[in-house]
This record gives sequence, C-alpha cells and structure tokens, in this order.
Amino acid sequence: MTTLPNKITILVDTREQKPIFQAKTVKDKVIAGYEVDTVNAGDYTIKEIPGLVVVERKADGKELYNNFVSYRDRFYREVDRLCEQYQYKYIVICQSYADFLNPNNWKPFSIKRAITGMAIVEASLLSLQAKHNIYFHFVEEFYAPKFVKRIFVKHYDWYKNELKRKTTN
Repeated sequence: MTTLPNKITILVDTREQKPIFQAKTVKDKVIAGYEVDTVNAGDYTIKEIPGLVVVERKADGKELYNNFVSYRDRFYREVDRLCEQYQYKYIVICQSYADFLNPNNWKPFSIKRAITGMAIVEASLLSLQAKHNIYFHFVEEFYAPKFVKRIFVKHYDWYKNELKRKTTN
C-alpha cells in the first residue's frame, strides 16, 4: 500500500483568473501548501490523489447564467471532463444564496430577466446534481477558501480511512 502524507497540497489551475488560494507553503495542520498547475477539469483539486475530488468555482449567479446560456457547449464539455476524471465534483458559487436571489445583484439585467436567470441557473444546477452527481454550494466569497479546504480535507481523510480499512480486511 502506498502511504499517503498527512498533509495535502491543493492544486490551483493555471487558468483560474481570481484564485481563492495563493500559491504558497502554509503553516497548517492539514494543508502542506498550494501550487499553481494545470488542472485538467475544474479549478482546484488535491495533488496527492488525482481523480478523487475537484471544485469548479463560479463568482456568482450571473457567471453561471452565462455558462448555461451563452457558453453552454463549452461549459458542458467541461462538465463531461469533470465526470470522466473525478469521483466527486463540486461547483462552489462565491455568493450567498440570499444575494443570488436578490434581483438587484443581477444588474444590468431587468427584474424580469433576473428572475428568469435565477430560474435557469437553479434548474440547471439541480439537473447537474441529479444527472451527474455534481454538488453545488452557494458560499459567501470570504468563506469560500475555508469551505473548499474542508471539502478536500474531508474527502482526503475518507480516502485514507478507506485504504486502511481495505488493507486490514
């Protein structure tokens, strides 16, 4: 059995425009550091276990709306890559759900177009979850790094425990 390190390294995709993590080594009980590298699908993953878990970050509901409407083909090719390459997939939207539902945050959209946009985003996210097991979370931007870190740590711990269980049986 390959021994996994106690700390993980979070990979940040080179194409991520506004990363929630900065590339550096950190003093942390569970994170060894953050590295910028190519992530084949998604924005963040664990270096030590390629293919386990990935996070795709979206700035807000408007970005998702554009993905589902204006860039639909490209976005669904990305979804296909996520599904082919990772066991666990997340979309983290850096906006609270209350802010997502506030039409004033959809400017310059009209109120009617904002409400339509919200409905399209919600229906599309629920479809991704049902069809592809892609989980989505609305998380305020300041909390996103901590939330994504928790996703990775929980999956890594679970994976290590499963390896131990399999080798002791």
